[in-house]
Amino acid sequence: MLSSDPSLFVEPQTVVAHSNGRVVGRAEVGPYGRAHLRVPLAPAPGTTDCRVVYTVEPTAVPADVTGGANPDPRELGAHFDRFFYESAP
Repeated sequence: MLSSDPSLFVEPQTVVAHSNGRVVGRAEVGPYGRAHLRVPLAPAPGTTDCRVVYTVEPTAVPADVTGGANPDPRELGAHFDRFFYESAP
């Protein structure tokens, strides 16, 4: 489950999941919304390892967006609120 932060973002954010060099999932989450992102996993060829890399656009620095009212200097993106893992049948 994904969510955003309306104190930082006024436009939707896009979260993209990449695995084994391919896009395997994409979700858009609005400032006040929530989104589900389903990501099918398969091990990298010749391994038993599953790896997913997520990209988020846009991101924001709270200190910049709030004019210093929130002094947090980190670059932040979408909130990853919950992960669910399901085994394939």
